[in-house]
Amino acid sequence: MPDAISGRLRGVFRDLASSIVLRDIERLWEGEGFAHGFYDEVGGQRVSLWRAYEAGVQWSDADHVRRVLRVYEVVLSDHADAATQERLKVALQRDGYRYGEDHRIVPAAPAAVPLSGLSALRSAEGIEEAFNRIALLIDGDPAGVVSASKELIEATAKTVLQELGVD
Repeated sequence: MPDAISGRLRGVFRDLASSIVLRDIERLWEGEGFAHGFYDEVGGQRVSLWRAYEAGVQWSDADHVRRVLRVYEVVLSDHADAATQERLKVALQRDGYRYGEDHRIVPAAPAAVPLSGLSALRSAEGIEEAFNRIALLIDGDPAGVVSASKELIEATAKTVLQELGVD
C-alpha cells in the first residue's frame, strides 16, 4: 500500500515544528507510542527531533497513520494560529483528509474503497492491503467500514468458491 500521508503533507507539519518546544514535540509523538532514536541535527533541534520521530513511522501502516493524524490534530488545535490552521487544512485536503469542527482529521471522502479484484485476494499482501484500507476508514466513516468489510467478505467467499469450482 502506498504512503497514506504524502511527503508534501509531512513537510508542511514538519515546518511548523520549529515553533513547538522540544518537550512538547516529545509529548506529542510519545503520547501516540512513537519513539525516536539518535538523530543528527540537520537544521534546528526542533525540526531534527520531529524528523527523528517521523523516521520511526511506517507510512503505509494504517495504525501508524491514525496515530500520526492524532499528532497532527493536536498540532492544529494547540500549536497553530488561525492563518497556519487554514494553510494546514488546505494541505490536508490535497492529501484527501479534512479537519472537522470536532478537531479530528478524517478521510475527506470516506466512501468504501473498492477492492482491486479477486486476484489480489489470493495473496497475503492483497488481503493485508484490503484490511489496511478498511482500517483507514475506522475513525471517519463507520458505515464505510461495514460496507468495505462486507465487500472483502464477499470477495473472499467468491475466491473460495472459484477455487472449489462452485458457481
